[in-house]
Amino acid sequence: MLTILQRNKAKTLDFITQLLIGMLGAAILFIFFHLEVPAKPIVTVDVSGMINRFIKSETAVKLPPEKMQKQVQAFGNTLENTLHTFARQKQVILLPKEAVIAGTKDVSLEIESRLKAKLPPANRNF
Repeated sequence: MLTILQRNKAKTLDFITQLLIGMLGAAILFIFFHLEVPAKPIVTVDVSGMINRFIKSETAVKLPPEKMQKQVQAFGNTLENTLHTFARQKQVILLPKEAVIAGTKDVSLEIESRLKAKLPPANRNF
């Protein structure tokens, strides 16, 4: 009789151990799959359009080459900083508009307004 109780007790302990290990594994899988970082959405920006409009507006002013070069470099740096800041703040991946055929949101107007706010007043006419 005692050996039957010991066997039942051992089987019960084995069952409880397996149950707890299974629950631990399920909890680990749950945490792994539900706490993963969500994918960032992809949005497009018409960078080449902004650059073309800026170049057209700057060439219409007829500046000396040295001043033109400084303004173009300042525009490029400001554009790059604006794009990086926007992507970081909005948690998105930016692609040039030409690289995507369809299915993404275009944020060019928002980027352009942020860019114009950062540029000196003389360079905001693009």
